[in-house]
Amino acid sequence: MKETDLDLTIENDMQPTRAPRFLLILVILTLLNTGLALLGGILSFLAGKPSQKEIEDSKVELARSIVELRKLKMDYFVDVFTKMEAINDAMYANFIMFNLLAVFIAGIGAASAFMMLKRMKLGFHAYIVYSFLSILSVYAFVAPVNVPSILILINTIFAGLFVFLYSRNLKWLTK
Repeated sequence: MKETDLDLTIENDMQPTRAPRFLLILVILTLLNTGLALLGGILSFLAGKPSQKEIEDSKVELARSIVELRKLKMDYFVDVFTKMEAINDAMYANFIMFNLLAVFIAGIGAASAFMMLKRMKLGFHAYIVYSFLSILSVYAFVAPVNVPSILILINTIFAGLFVFLYSRNLKWLTK
């Protein structure tokens, strides 16, 4: 039998109009994450690029941590901290673009969550884009060899988990 517009309308009318509780929880968690990223990016713009002294102080602290890790023979963490230093250097060198990209990506994440609350399937697809961009954005400023694989792995696990959890609500999304 062929579905008609009337069948689709009746089917949509049978679905609850309120968002499922699980979707609300996911959206709240997403908005907390993206809201903090937006706030952090905006505050970074307002505060401006750190002074050379602040950058040097940060490098000295990181160097101390690396020395301590070497004493403890924790080579893996020495490598991670060394790569984090490269990420920090790239962030300071591209301060405005780094923060603009972070705010833009966080904006996509927040917008996708709001779209899903409005029952738009496009929000789910935008969330997938947001997830990929948040994982890969570091590569815009840092060579892949200088990115700790644990950072990418953890981000990928969390992003994949949230995409999977959001996919459990696709039946409720209609548009």
